[in-house]
Parts: sequence; structure tokens; C-alpha cells
Amino acid sequence: MTYQEAIDYLNSFINYEKKRTKKYNSELYNLEEFRNIAEKFDNPQNDIKTIHVAGSKGKGSTVEYISNILIENGFKVGTFTSPHLYDVKERIRINKEQINKSDFAKITRKISETIDRENIKKRYRTFFELITLMSFLYFKKNNVDYAVYEVGLGGRLDTTNIIKPEVSVITLIDLEHTNLLGNTLKKIAYEKAGIIKENIPVVISKQKRKDVANYFTKISQRRKALLFLYGRDFKVVKDRFILENGKQIGPIKLKMEGAHQLVNAVTALQATRVLNVDMDVNRSISALINTKIKGRIDIRRIRKRIVILDTGHTPESIKVLFEVLQKKYEKFTSRNVFSIISFSSGKKIKKMLEYESRFNTRMIFTENSSFRSATIKEMEKFISPFKSFKKLEKAFSFAMEKSRENDIILIHGSFYLMNDVNKVLGEYGEKL
Repeated sequence: MTYQEAIDYLNSFINYEKKRTKKYNSELYNLEEFRNIAEKFDNPQNDIKTIHVAGSKGKGSTVEYISNILIENGFKVGTFTSPHLYDVKERIRINKEQINKSDFAKITRKISETIDRENIKKRYRTFFELITLMSFLYFKKNNVDYAVYEVGLGGRLDTTNIIKPEVSVITLIDLEHTNLLGNTLKKIAYEKAGIIKENIPVVISKQKRKDVANYFTKISQRRKALLFLYGRDFKVVKDRFILENGKQIGPIKLKMEGAHQLVNAVTALQATRVLNVDMDVNRSISALINTKIKGRIDIRRIRKRIVILDTGHTPESIKVLFEVLQKKYEKFTSRNVFSIISFSSGKKIKKMLEYESRFNTRMIFTENSSFRSATIKEMEKFISPFKSFKKLEKAFSFAMEKSRENDIILIHGSFYLMNDVNKVLGEYGEKL
């Protein structure tokens, strides 16, 4: 099996990242079926020490922070994330190196032989399940010391939830995927709490509402999971970390922009401390400081313009983005800011556009190549843009042409936009 044949095989399965579903239940997201498949491969997930991370905001950053802390302290670390920006191999990494095409094809072939022999495909299996299974097999084969797993959707019914982690982590909960997970914070918290397991420690990050933190506390007590709670056991005070033993570390200046990243970083540090293995705190802090994630308030210089990329796609994310920009750039609201925007359909588009309109940006609407993309017409229902272009290439060319030296070009609104961004940046000698 070649790499392309492996990709084609995986793409022959249902992919809920590309196909909308209105249902979120144990029939479509069937963990028992997935456990049965994993069992046919001798349950490779049980031979790996794992860390499990769920949440609405910050889970991707927290996963990277945890992985980098462990790598910096000399451990061999697998990392599993989703979705990918532009290459599926990004999802499965060991010590920051993506799985290579040869291993990807070999493991897919191994999976396909079992699935085809057992006639499993007819039982509604998914692309995400097979990629998750591939990560189990790859990490086991390579004898990783730890593997850090990012939940794909929710938590309770997520494919990753068959692992038995050393520690579970839940980051900030917000209203997201409300058509599937529920339209209240309580319902979403219920889904996220599904990763809290009997007698396994759990780290709960900062929450917007006290009742959410209280709910996680109650579930942790019920499941006899040792709880480390933000604000009680660890926290950020200005630019310093306060840990569960009262130890203060700082000041901390991260490469990742925004005060929220300090919260993600201290949450990651607390999670690694729960592992109770020998680690050097200075190495851990160095790992946090030097972590940088593509597409997260990602600031570039292109032809003397300041180009800022951000995958944030919720009202809270937009608010954080503009808070960072106001602090970073003097007189931000009076600067020339060309804002190229593409949202996913069904998001709180009106709320996000109304918030951004306060900052007098020159909004340029575009669409991304994902089926999830909101149309220009959808966005124009709420606000009249400075300009609209169907394709990002034309939107970016327009912004470059109309902007001057030191003007800001902001490209934001969707994770799925970044695949298109990568192609556009390539024309300017840049890449994500």
C-alpha cells in the first residue's frame, strides 16, 4: 500500500469533520464498537502511558505545552491532535516529528487487512477512529514514554476516551458545537466530564463560571479522582505561577501571545507535576516559554506589512485576539488594519462581527475551502464589508495592494482557513 492509497482508504470512511451530522449519540459515536476494534489489535492503547486533554478553549495549546515540557525533560513523547492544518500526518507526532509516509502506509495496511477481513467497515466506522487507532499502534511500536491525546469532540463519546490516562485535563469550557453537545454550559460540561475516570487524577483549568468548576469538583469526588483545581491548587497571578505546594515561579514571558496562554501553560505544568516523575522545573519553564503554535495569534512580517494569523473562531477568541492587539500595538484603533475574515457556518457570526466593528478594521470577507465555510452572503447579512472576495488569494492580494508599510493585515476566523493561508503564504516565500 502506498501513502496515497492509504489516504484514499481512510477517506473511504465516514468523516464527521467533512460531513455534517445533527446527531451526537452512542450509535454514531460508538465507543464499545471502537473498543472491539482496538481489542483485535491487542489493545495497544493500554500499553502506552497517556495524558488526556479536553476542553472548549485552550486544549490544543495545553496539549503542546504538556508535550514540550516532557520532551524538554528527556522523555520520548507522542502527541495526537486534530484537526490538521494541511497535512493529516500533523496529527500523529513523536518528539515533534510527524509520522512519515512509509509508517503511515504500513499501519494503514495493517488496519485495513483486519477491518476488511472482519467486515468491520459496514458497521459505521469513521476516519477519526482509524486515525486514532493508527496513533495507538505507532506510539506503541516506537515505545514512547508518554502520549498526549487531544479530544476530538466533546469527551464522553470521543474515540480517544478508551485510553486509561495517567492524568486527565479539562481546559476552559465555552459554548461550542451546541448543535451536538448541547446549548448550555452545563450540558457541555457534562460531555467534557466524561473523561474524568475512576481513581485517575484530574486537572481542571480556569472556568468562566463557578458553577462549572463546582460541577467538575462534584464529578471528581463521585469518581474518586484526585482533583487539582485552578484557583484553589494552582493559578496565575499577573505573570507568575503559583503551584499546589505554594511555590511561586516567574515572571513568565511566553512566546504565545495573550494572558489566556499563561493559564494554559500553568495548567499544563500542573498536569506534568501530577505524573510524579523527576523533572527539572527550569527545563519545564523553558519549554513553556519557547512553545509556539502555528496559527495562534501568529505574527509575521511580509513585505514590510505586519501579517497576523489566528484560528480563533468564537466570540471569546475574537475578544482575546483584539485585547492582545490593543496591548501590542500602540493606538491600534487608529491604525490601518485590513481584516480578512472567514468563519464557519453556524458560528455566532453576528456577535463576532459586531465586536470587531468597534475597532474600525477594514473588513474583507472571504470563504475558505472547507464545506463548513460560511458564505459571503451569510456574513453580509450582519455587516457591510470594506470588500468581499470569494477566494483568499484575491482578498490577500487586495490587502497587500491597498496597505502601506507597517500596516496590519489580519487573517482570522476559522481553523479551516489556515489550509488556504498556507498556499497564499507560499507565493510570498512564507509557510505555516
